Amino acid sequence: MKKMIIANLLLIVLIHNTYAEDNYEEDYYYIRGKTMIAEKDYLGAIQYFNEAINRCPNNELDSDIEIVYYSRGVSKQALKDYAGAIKDFSRAIELNHDYDEAYSNRGIVKMLLGDYTGALQDCNEAIKFFPEYKEAYNCLASVKTMLKDHKGALQNCNNALELDPEYKEAYNNRGIVNQLLNNHTSAIKDFNKAIELDPEYGAAYYNRGVSKHNLDDNWGALSDLNKAKKLDVLEAPKLIEQIRRAVQF
Repeated sequence: MKKMIIANLLLIVLIHNTYAEDNYEEDYYYIRGKTMIAEKDYLGAIQYFNEAINRCPNNELDSDIEIVYYSRGVSKQALKDYAGAIKDFSRAIELNHDYDEAYSNRGIVKMLLGDYTGALQDCNEAIKFFPEYKEAYNCLASVKTMLKDHKGALQNCNNALELDPEYKEAYNNRGIVNQLLNNHTSAIKDFNKAIELDPEYGAAYYNRGVSKHNLDDNWGALSDLNKAKKLDVLEAPKLIEQIRRAVQF
């Protein structure tokens, strides 16, 4: 289940990329870098962001260039260059101390590296600067799930859903927490909602399949897991085979 939480969090990193763009919204290299991110060409994006940084005036404090460091960090995180991502997010924070998105995404990377204390600190900092930041609450929920603070994780999922009742990742995360608490009926309701909001949400199909299997609904589990497989959830084929062997389909 932990792998599914982490896979879910990767989505957060690529959502927000619009902070402090005033001085860069017309910069050719920054715009090209953003385009490369949208096309998932992260190496290409890094090259353009490098050029934007190289062309920045000597006084970075007056340039709003933190958005470029942040965006380069996003690209590095997508390539699993976690040390490089943390360095860029940290530089963005040095240049703008209330850069909530940089705190939140740095927290995500720290969680991926197993630094849960650091991840909690960064997510809380993001919320301090922007109390309506739903992704930071969702990040907190995932970290607390890793730390087995299930009560706190449920509360943070609910915080995120209060801010956005159609936030599919928070429904998926809350479903995972309910699953870990063996509340599979409640978990399925959460995964149902996530799938209603996004019928192509592979992680939610996978997680719903796990809960159905735990409730001995193996046909329903296989249906969901096969859908997850089609949506490229890497864990799905192994679990499909395990269930088939167990029930001798």
